[in-house]
Amino acid sequence: MDKIAVKHYLNTNLRPYSIRGESYFPVYILVRARGCSTRVRSHLFSDVYTQSHFDSILDFPDKKLEAEAATISSIIEAQLIINKRDFDTHLFGVLYNLMPKYLLKEIYLPADIVQLMPAFDGISVYRWFNMDVQEKLKKALLREKINYRIMRPRYNAAIVYGFFKILRVVIPSNPNRYRVISATYGQYLSSYRRLAQRVLTSS
Repeated sequence: MDKIAVKHYLNTNLRPYSIRGESYFPVYILVRARGCSTRVRSHLFSDVYTQSHFDSILDFPDKKLEAEAATISSIIEAQLIINKRDFDTHLFGVLYNLMPKYLLKEIYLPADIVQLMPAFDGISVYRWFNMDVQEKLKKALLREKINYRIMRPRYNAAIVYGFFKILRVVIPSNPNRYRVISATYGQYLSSYRRLAQRVLTSS
């Protein structure tokens, strides 16, 4: 399994928000996998914090830190299952930023996932990768006597692939915002389709 490193930090490189004479900064996340790294803003810690407040969060770890790190690791793991060559940081950034805005029911879901977890078609794509849902998926697979170590990552890869297909509409309609992958989204999609089919149909 690939080593995925996820670390929250206060982004003091940005211009601070000054409130009552104190400097506040947003929380970002440094992500590393396969020798590549990227930074994204935290979804769960969406507020701004002073250095002392953030240090207190690190000193007495908030469960949200662990939860968000686990979510990101699951998303990257699924992405790497499909694209075995490298960690595409640009694509990950788009996936991470857009996943909370779309519902799971808006993407194609394999029938076996729907049968296993019929109550989860109304959650956000991002929440699918949260610890609580991943644990429920694990229990559902164990209940059906399905090897969860093999199939849970494959199901996650199916979700990532299904969500990526949404970008066929999102990327071309926002060429400036997603200019890094706008010109090649068709190539990405073709590659992901081929790789996803191979992963999801292999025994």
